[in-house]
Formats: sequence, C-alpha cells, structure tokens
Amino acid sequence: MDAQLLKSKLTEKDIVKIVNKLGGELRSENANEMIFDSITYDINASGHKPKLYCYKSNFTFVEFHLSMETFDIFELIKERKRLLGERYTFIDCMKFVCNCVGIDFRADTIVNSNTNFINSNLKRFMNNSSNDSLTVYDDEILNKFEHWYHQSWLDDHISIETMDKYGILYYDYGNQIIIPCHNQYNQLIGIRARNLDPEAGAKYIPYKDMNGTWYKFNVGSTFYGLNHTISNIARIKKVIICESEKAVLQGDTYFGDNNIIVGMYGSAMTKTKRNILLGLGIEEVIIAIDFDYEKEAYHDEEAYEELTPWEIYEKKVYKIADMFKGWCNVSVIVDYHPEYDGACVTDYSKEKFLELYKNRLSIYGKGNEYEM
Repeated sequence: MDAQLLKSKLTEKDIVKIVNKLGGELRSENANEMIFDSITYDINASGHKPKLYCYKSNFTFVEFHLSMETFDIFELIKERKRLLGERYTFIDCMKFVCNCVGIDFRADTIVNSNTNFINSNLKRFMNNSSNDSLTVYDDEILNKFEHWYHQSWLDDHISIETMDKYGILYYDYGNQIIIPCHNQYNQLIGIRARNLDPEAGAKYIPYKDMNGTWYKFNVGSTFYGLNHTISNIARIKKVIICESEKAVLQGDTYFGDNNIIVGMYGSAMTKTKRNILLGLGIEEVIIAIDFDYEKEAYHDEEAYEELTPWEIYEKKVYKIADMFKGWCNVSVIVDYHPEYDGACVTDYSKEKFLELYKNRLSIYGKGNEYEM
C-alpha cells in the first residue's frame, strides 16, 4: 500500500475513527475543520480544552496547545503513541490506519520513495532551524497606553475593529502608535512603535519606556500577525508575505477571519521564519513586498549602485523566492504602476488588491517559471 494512496482513500469518517482509536473525541466541526481532543498534548486528552484542529481540505492537523505543531495522519499516530510510551515506525502507523478503516495492508508494497525522500528531508531541514529564545512579557504592560485610533491609519484602510483585534494603541508622550507583537503562540514578545513625528527619524522602532527599557526582539524569529492568520494559512495552504505590520492590518480589514497575510517586520526573510511556514504545510508562498524608488531605502547602497530601482526590486523578490524554491510554489504580486515610493499592494483598496492578486506571476512551481 502506497502511503500517499492510503491517505487519499481516507474520508472524514475514517479520520474520526482513527482519532477515536487514539483516545480522542470529535468535539465540534464546521464546513472547513474538525476539532478534536488534544491527543498530542497530554495522555489525558479530555482534561484540556480541545485544540487539535483537522482541516478537511487535506486532513492536516494543527495542535494549538503551546507548540502549534502540524501533523499528517501518520505523524499524528506516531506522536500520540510516543506520548503513551510506545515507539511506532512509519510502517506501524500505516498498519494502524489500515486496521482502523478496514484496508488491506501489505508491507511489501509500501514504496513511495519520492514522498518519503521529501518528507524525511523536510523534517531534517526543519530540525536544523535555529531556535531563538525570546522574552515573553505579560500583556498587562499594555494597559498604560491609550485606546485611541489615529486618523492616518483609518485613512489607510485599517478599521477600528481590526485595530481592536490586534491591540493597536497610542502613546501620547512619544506621539507614537503602539503595535504589540505576538509570536505564533500568541505570546507577547515585544512592542513596536510607529513614530508620528516627521522629525523622529525612523518610522518604526522598538518601544522604549520611561525607565529606558527597550521592548525589542529578534524580528528574524517570527512574523507579525501569524497568531491571527495561522489557522487560515494551514487550512488554505497559502500565505501572502508583506513587509509591514500595516499590510497585515489592511488584510484583516479587507478579509477579516479569512486573512492569510503576514508581515516580515521589514524585507528580510530568514530560515527560521521560512521554516515556520513550511511547518504549516504551505503549497504556495505569495510575495507582496514594497516597491521603493529611492536606493537610499536599501541598506547596501554600494551593491545596488549600478542597478535601477526595478532591478533592485527584482533582487529583493528573488532573494525571498529562492529560499522557498523546491519546497513549494512561489509567486509574486507586482504593481507595475505604484502610486508612491514604498507603496505596498495592500495600500490602495480591497478591489485593487484583488485585481493585482488575481494577476500575480508564478516564479517557481509546477514547471511554470516566469521572468518578472
């Protein structure tokens, strides 16, 4: 029995049977997902709030208790058995599935070298990603800021509902918009400030309190907004990568709970951030970075001295795209006529964004590669 073929034969009823056999119950479901007891979190799965989500489109499981790990059905079985003190091989997991759903299993026919090669390399690749330790703060430190909605952000297609959802605040003393930054586990790991004073220098900086404490963190370790969009990304298997926090907020205003935009806190992609997305089982990465006319916007001005702004933009896009090449499809949303320097494709309107999204260009994937 081929592993991929076996998975393709499974139905929603089969998934429920398998999880039941592992000691978990189906607690709720809707058109897109089933929610089970967290059987990979604790031996006594029913003793906790059910947070094991199974997305019906591809039967990918996401455990939202602390670790936010993702599993296919075989990995789910292996992890549950490990928790119970049993060592299960991949073949053992396949046998378990077959026994649960009444499919004949013949060990001598389990050959899917391509799939096994990719899966084993993905695990090895993910295990080599760096684990940056981050300080986690109590959300109560945000209580000192004001709930005030700056008109400039309302004018930039960011709704009051979205600002409330993401906890956007205002710091009167510094004349700054306050942006709480949470990791994918919904832990507060830092605070960013958007300077409103034109003379303040950089637009976005880490927040510094009156005691001189900087609430900064390694921006290469996570994405802005992932704590809100992670469920959609795992379900839809697509992610849109932008630079700024504002792009994520605009996406939430446009699409609400269907938003799949994350922000890089700048233009740099790291292996750690890439591996977070790969761990969600994404099938397409959609790049939607800003277009800057001025070379001064780039750190390495000397390296870009002989290049046009368009060539510089291409380099930025391909630097990100190359990190995902071979792992998933990669496309880019291109605005050939940006209205101003530093414009993002989310800046104009929902209708304009959807038009650009529909006409995005494929860079890598399924044999179709286009030059920009």
